[in-house]
Amino acid sequence: SVPLGNGWITAYPYGSAAPTASIVNYRSDAQNVANSGTIKTCFNCTKDINIKSGGGKTHVIIDVLGYYYSKP
Repeated sequence: SVPLGNGWITAYPYGSAAPTASIVNYRSDAQNVANSGTIKTCFNCTKDINIKSGGGKTHVIIDVLGYYYSKP
């Protein structure tokens, strides 16, 4: 769908403070290109990340592309 205005989206670990940088910026009058980032999550938690947006309304789809695993 097309955003209903210009805006931004940020993603960050659940329970942390929201960062001041966005993970993607979007515009209603231009093609919006996907972006990627690394966000720390909790493996067995019921809540992992927060998504926050500002500006015009839009839809968000999150796709997990991989993960980092540390040896115990």
